[in-house]
Amino acid sequence: MQVKRPAEALYKMELRRAMPGLAIRTNFIVGFPGETAADFRKLVSFVREAGFDNLGVFPYSREPGTSAAGFPEQVEERVKAERVEALVRAQSGVVDAINAKLRGKTLDLLMDSPFFGRTYRDAPEIDGRVEVEPAPGRTPKAGDFVKARILSAEGYLRRAELVP
Repeated sequence: MQVKRPAEALYKMELRRAMPGLAIRTNFIVGFPGETAADFRKLVSFVREAGFDNLGVFPYSREPGTSAAGFPEQVEERVKAERVEALVRAQSGVVDAINAKLRGKTLDLLMDSPFFGRTYRDAPEIDGRVEVEPAPGRTPKAGDFVKARILSAEGYLRRAELVP
């Protein structure tokens, strides 16, 4: 029996096949007026399957003067908070799988300070970062490109050591 995959998942797989090492990031707003439990379950499934490298999740905010502020079927604040938490949990599983593949790899980092930097996969001040262990006689500066071996990775925080 062949399982049919959503078009989005096929698209993502094709992108990654065509461009190995591709980083995909996005943001989602949950709790938009009219969003049903079924809609949300589909979103959670999509996030698990899509394998986003970085993901931001925000609750819909009813802003005065916007069209959506007057829409019927506003989602309760409690439900929005639960959905944010559930989507973050789903993404955490994705990040754990990505992290397992990163441990031990040597990556190029752009240093944001002498103590941490980011890979090409990370947007500054938005996504995760890589903390770099001090190395005797080597103190990178903000703006330096360095090579670092990933020692550990938890969530969006990775730790690394500089390599020659």
